[in-house]
Amino acid sequence: MDKLESLNPQAGPPRKILGDLDTLNQLSQLLKGDSKLGQDVISWLKAQNVNVSRESSTRLNKYAAELTFPTVRGTYEQMGHHIKYGGGLGKDIEARIHFSVHLSDDEDGVTIDVGYVGPKIMPD
Repeated sequence: MDKLESLNPQAGPPRKILGDLDTLNQLSQLLKGDSKLGQDVISWLKAQNVNVSRESSTRLNKYAAELTFPTVRGTYEQMGHHIKYGGGLGKDIEARIHFSVHLSDDEDGVTIDVGYVGPKIMPD
């Protein structure tokens, strides 16, 4: 909770952050059902007006520890997908949601793990 409370309001309105979390939930529901996205996850989220990207493999390797978060399954996983807020305003202002999409063969089919919501933790 400390990370959420330390978010700088200049990064983006809290309503936008909550809306984007809801959009991740909608994505999860679509992937669990018979619906097909017709595109990759990043493209689908961008079409929903979510400012999202994925870390490059170079950055995933360089910042492996910083990008590893707990999952709902009790494991730890690198989460290279992230939603960005306050781009270009500086690390002290910018915020991120780091998440991963976990596809499985069980009855749920997909889990979207949100590992981090808070101030930007990585250098540019």
